[in-house]
Amino acid sequence: MGVLIGGSPGLAEGVGPGGRTPERRVSAQLLRFGSGTCQVVLPDWRPAIAVSVPTEQLQRSTGLGQEELRSALLSVVINPEAVHDRELGLRDWRAELPTARGRRRGRRPVR
Repeated sequence: MGVLIGGSPGLAEGVGPGGRTPERRVSAQLLRFGSGTCQVVLPDWRPAIAVSVPTEQLQRSTGLGQEELRSALLSVVINPEAVHDRELGLRDWRAELPTARGRRRGRRPVR
């Protein structure tokens, strides 16, 4: 079962060719790592709603194992106009891992 949400003001950023809102990359916060499904929150879309993502899809897309995935900064391309989690069109997952202590500050991109 999905979640139906009314329109949210402030999300529209302009309309692309053909009247479609362009997709955009947003951050994703991993809430729960499960053997079959992970729960992530997309704060730029709906900060109070967890979205289910197949664990295998996240691991395959990012190339990360369970422990690495838990500490990674994730991002994904979505349809920001989606009113339901099934309309998000989650694709192109990316991950950045924190660098080890004592090394250069910042994050190390993965894939």
